[in-house]
Amino acid sequence: MESVKSQRFFAGLIDRQIILAVLFAALIVAPRSFMIARAHSETYDVPYHLIRGLAYFTRTISKKDLSCNDPPLGEALIATPLLVSNLLEGRSADDDRLYDVPRRAEAIAVRIALWNTVLFLPLVATVFVWLRQLYGVGSAWLAVTLLIIEPNFATHIPLATIDVVGVTGIVIACFCIWR
Repeated sequence: MESVKSQRFFAGLIDRQIILAVLFAALIVAPRSFMIARAHSETYDVPYHLIRGLAYFTRTISKKDLSCNDPPLGEALIATPLLVSNLLEGRSADDDRLYDVPRRAEAIAVRIALWNTVLFLPLVATVFVWLRQLYGVGSAWLAVTLLIIEPNFATHIPLATIDVVGVTGIVIACFCIWR
C-alpha cells in the first residue's frame, strides 16, 4: 500500500506545469547569468572555490593547504565545469591553473554561470511543487516568478560560490521533511 502511495506521489511531481515552470526559469535565468558572467570580472574567492572543488574530485584535498570554510562537496559541484574543461583541453583533472591561457578564466566563469543555472532549477521545481500542494497553481506560478526575479538569486547564480547550491539543498531538505 505504501509503495503505491509513493509511486502516485512521484508520478504527480512531474507534469506539464512543472516542466513549464522549470523551462520558464531556464529561459529567464540562463541568458541573464550568461550576460552577468561576461560583463563582470571574477570575484576574489573564485580560484579558492575552484581549487578546493578540483581537490575534492581528485581526492587531494588533504594534501593541499586549504582552509575549510565551505563544504567541499558544494565546491566540487561548482567546479564541475572546470573539471570538464580540463579534461576536454587535455589537462590533468587537478590542474588548477586558471590564468595560463588568455581568456580562459572568462570562459570558465561563463561555464560556471550556466552550470549554476542548471543547479538552480531543482529549487524552482521544488518551490513550484510545494506551493502548488499548499496553495494551488496560481501561487506556485507567483512564487516561481518572484524567485526568478529575486535580486539576491540573480546576483549569486553566476558566481562560483556555493550560495545557490546551499539554498537549493536546504529547500529540498525542508520539503522532504515536510513531506
